[in-house]
Amino acid sequence: MEIKFSRHAGRRIKLYGIKRNDITRIIKEGSKTKEGNKINYQLKISSIKYPIKIVAELKKDCIFIITAYPLKRGVKNEN
Repeated sequence: MEIKFSRHAGRRIKLYGIKRNDITRIIKEGSKTKEGNKINYQLKISSIKYPIKIVAELKKDCIFIITAYPLKRGVKNEN
């Protein structure tokens, strides 16, 4: 299935240094929860300190990524 990015998501991915390959990996391997018509994906990527959260919407022919960001809240500091 094709993955499309909103302009906001593209900017967040660039800001946080998330690779587009990581996005597809999170969608395939990450935990998934549904809230209304939106789907939340989460997965810890080794190259980034915090787990990544993706908010997406499932459309007929694609997965539309609304936003993506590191999930800092609720994660204990490992230092």
